[in-house]
Parts: sequence; structure tokens; C-alpha cells
Amino acid sequence: MDDTVEKVDLVSEVNNLSAYSLFLEADLVVKIVIIILIFFSLWSWTIIFSKFSFLNRLASESDEFEEKVGRVCHYCSGSGCSECDSTGSI
Repeated sequence: MDDTVEKVDLVSEVNNLSAYSLFLEADLVVKIVIIILIFFSLWSWTIIFSKFSFLNRLASESDEFEEKVGRVCHYCSGSGCSECDSTGSI
């Protein structure tokens, strides 16, 4: 009986743990799931950035409108109260 020990190259095994090499060595189902997850992640970030830009644009338009019209106290509708120092505007 031959009791020889096989030498294992651990360094080359560790080097193959990159995301790209793991993806290439994965099964077809795993590759499909990863691609779907990446797609929906990109889609979610696209929605987040579009909503963020929409809200920023809406806030700037609201500020422009308030500058043109003037701010009126919501409690007294401009007739004067303690919230607006009896002036009617904020």
C-alpha cells in the first residue's frame, strides 16, 4: 500500500475566489438568479434617483411659487395670529 500525501496548491485555490471566477464556475440557475438580482438592483437605484430628482425639482418649484405669491400663515389664513406674530405672513 502506497501512503503518499497529495500536495494541494492552496494559493491557487484562494486566488479563484473572485466574484467573476465564482460567477463563471456557478451553475446555470445561480447565474440566472445573480443576473436577475443585478437587474432589479439597477432598476431600484434608477427609481430612487428619479424620485430624488423629482422631489428636488418639486421643492425648487414650490420655493419659486412661494416667492412669487408670498407665504401665508396656515393657521389664520393671513388674518394674524400668535403663530405668525399677528402679521399674517410667515
